[in-house]
Amino acid sequence: MDDNHWCENNEDNWETHASELVAFADNSSDLFFALNEYGEIITANSGICMRLEYCIEELKGRSALLLNPPEYRDEAREVLGAMLRGECAVAKMPLMTKFKESVAVDTRALLITWRGRKVLICTSRELKSMQGTGGTDIAVDAVYLAMINHAPYGISIFSRSGECVLINQSFAGLCNEPYEQLKDRNLKEYAMLRGTGVFELVDECMNSNEQQDQVLEIPTGDSKRMLHCIAAPCSLGSQSNIILMIIDGDEGETTGDVLGDIEQGYLTQMESSREPILIFGEGMFLECNEAAVQLLGAANRESVLELNLSDISPRNQPDGDGSDAMAARIAEMVDQEGFHCFEWTCKRLDGSEFPADITLSPVIYRGNRVLHVHVKDITERKRTELELVRIKQAIDSASNAIGMATSDGEHFYHNDAFAELFGARMPADLIAAGGAPALYETPETGCEVFKAIMSGKPWAGELKMRNLATDKVMDINLRADAVIDEGGEVIALIGIHTDVTESKRILMELERARDEANAANKAKGQFLANMSHEIRTPLNAILGFADLLEEGAASEAEQRKYFQIIHQNGDHLLALIKDILDLSSIESNRLSIRIGAVSIFSAIENTTGVMKARAEEEGVNLGIEYEYPLPETIITDNDRLSQILMNLISNGVKFTPNGTVRIKVSYESDGLGCGRIHYEVEDTGVGLDPEEFEMIFSAFAQSDASLTRTVGGTGLGLMISRRLAKLLGGDITVQSAKGVGSTFSLSIAVEVPPDVKMIDDEEHGRRIREINAVKSTQSIALQGHILLVEDVPTNRKLASHILRRVGLTVDVAENGAVACEMVETAAAGGKPYDLVLMDIMMPVMDGFEATRKLCASGFRQPIIALTASALKEDRDRCLAAGCRDYSTKPYRRDKLIALVAKYLKTAPEPISA
Repeated sequence: MDDNHWCENNEDNWETHASELVAFADNSSDLFFALNEYGEIITANSGICMRLEYCIEELKGRSALLLNPPEYRDEAREVLGAMLRGECAVAKMPLMTKFKESVAVDTRALLITWRGRKVLICTSRELKSMQGTGGTDIAVDAVYLAMINHAPYGISIFSRSGECVLINQSFAGLCNEPYEQLKDRNLKEYAMLRGTGVFELVDECMNSNEQQDQVLEIPTGDSKRMLHCIAAPCSLGSQSNIILMIIDGDEGETTGDVLGDIEQGYLTQMESSREPILIFGEGMFLECNEAAVQLLGAANRESVLELNLSDISPRNQPDGDGSDAMAARIAEMVDQEGFHCFEWTCKRLDGSEFPADITLSPVIYRGNRVLHVHVKDITERKRTELELVRIKQAIDSASNAIGMATSDGEHFYHNDAFAELFGARMPADLIAAGGAPALYETPETGCEVFKAIMSGKPWAGELKMRNLATDKVMDINLRADAVIDEGGEVIALIGIHTDVTESKRILMELERARDEANAANKAKGQFLANMSHEIRTPLNAILGFADLLEEGAASEAEQRKYFQIIHQNGDHLLALIKDILDLSSIESNRLSIRIGAVSIFSAIENTTGVMKARAEEEGVNLGIEYEYPLPETIITDNDRLSQILMNLISNGVKFTPNGTVRIKVSYESDGLGCGRIHYEVEDTGVGLDPEEFEMIFSAFAQSDASLTRTVGGTGLGLMISRRLAKLLGGDITVQSAKGVGSTFSLSIAVEVPPDVKMIDDEEHGRRIREINAVKSTQSIALQGHILLVEDVPTNRKLASHILRRVGLTVDVAENGAVACEMVETAAAGGKPYDLVLMDIMMPVMDGFEATRKLCASGFRQPIIALTASALKEDRDRCLAAGCRDYSTKPYRRDKLIALVAKYLKTAPEPISA
């Protein structure tokens, strides 16, 4: 729409002329307002301002829906649309004040054409003010009333009960009384008309329902004047009324002149209208304008006035009813209601048919009550509606959430996907607040989006929006654009919303997984590099010093030293292999523990004994402090506890050059035979930063790679130790400061056998430790006949040598098949084997099959598995096959002898090692 069309300085300003339509009601208590074809308020009377607390400037250009409470706006939008199409003239729907107070009203509407534009005249009367009035309708032909209001002669309109419907200023002037005192009175209360014959004239008109006119003497001020008085029936809206006109006799105007002036003004307005208008009465068309001539395809006005209703209507309407019968029913409805809008199929003179909106309003023409017929060709609208229905069906079935709003930000439509996504069933749930719909996370965001779209450019981006039912905030991808009319005005906004919350979450998880995988690959790469270094270094020492021994040039002292170096590096390789196997068990969740009775001192004393030589080499003072009382024996996994302590103490020694490593041992009882053992490994080494505390317990992680290259290590020890501690019912924590040192605290849950005594002080503890030390240095002498099954000759030689030195008779077999034959032969010869040490991975027949075969043959002596397969499932398979016990390679002398001793008798006299 061209802005100049609305310019207030334009003499032909349509808005200014439209204000004339409500001039007659400006002092009425009824609420009167006029709307343009878009449902926007053009102007309003003072009743609106007083009752609804708005000023006119606040309302102009705003949608009339602003005056309805939010919960009624969906229904109000439908009713307003019907009114603008001429399909509805009455509505009982509350209005709302500026301060959100609801006002119950009865609203009547009249759709007219004014100054070439479609105008909807709405009059709302508060329901409480209608009690006792008979429900007088106020909806009227606004053009007709505007001319009455500005007429130079006195005009007043009364209901049949005498209530004033309209009075103009000229009437008040002729009666010489203030307008305000007259407009709210009953006709019988007009004192200046008593005894003048006016009341009788009006009564005669009411009784005869015909126009009455007479020259009567009417008092006007201090004198009486002869005035021409006319009373005639008229209809305003759906009500039958009486119009009373008082004309100054000095002007010499006759009744016919007065009515002729009014009619001529009406005809002039009708002719200037661009909308087709006809006047119908007494079964024929009495008048029509040029627009009607063109619409019907007639040659001229006269040819239209020769037509009757059947000439411009087909025999039947689309619903099958005959046009003549329907027209009769509609005429009856107009007589009862005074106003009617409906859709009708019309016929041009060439026989072509077209759909039309018909508006019928009763008016007075030439002293008779006739019908004002407004015809609007809606062919294009029907086509558009069909297209809109198709578009709506497509939108409603779309998977994307689609919503539409007015240019003011008022939401008026959305599809099912939108309702599901945002939890809003009715458009009223999304009425704009502060210019932005409520579903935006912040009003500022919504305002920015609306501002961008209103510029006429598409908007696309991602923002935060919420579900109004759950208040859940979502990531929404929005594509929005403006709907622009032919004049370039933005008339609506449309947005397509896609919930990307889940896809963003998945993308973030994938990115995080990718980063973690990259970090893990990097860490594993560093680990493999370290592992290669850690394996090759001791192998270099073992192979190198073995070459020196093979040369035979070394002295006895040098040879002893070489053997010690080879032994230490072998232990180091064994520890590396154990860490790798434990890591595999952890990652497959197969790490296991074996619970048994353990001396409180054994794990810590054995570990410190192993580490003592290394600590001395590093210049580290290694010591133990016991806090009594302590139980003599605890129940836990001695091997796993030793493994944890070895890692903690080894780390302390490694990272504390020329310092101190102190181990503190204490016990906390729960009084019920259980408790917790606490170990604190405190060093004065390089220390850690706080951010490194958790990192050092991760796989492949090392706090300082450069330092690790100096001291060695794989980065697995602390991670494995913490996991083992948790399996033992405890945990490992650390406190540290860079450059000061670290304290690693190990706490595990233990049981204490009921008959175990408590060690009360250091003296008591010292005696226990001495007894244990004596026991550990004694050689065990065993007796028995055993079979060693091993396919590797060097392993057979090593194991048989160890076992024969403690007094055992040892036979060897190179595979399972030979072993089964030897067991059978020994039993037949009266010298059965007391125990079988069974390797697992062998040619011909492996240890699993051999064990099952021996058990099936009736062999009941212990079979102990000796294997290089060190995982938990390997042990389980061995036990399931029939083995009594299980041990892993490499063979350690003390461990192998202790294992065999569990199942054989001890010899009467110890044999020297």
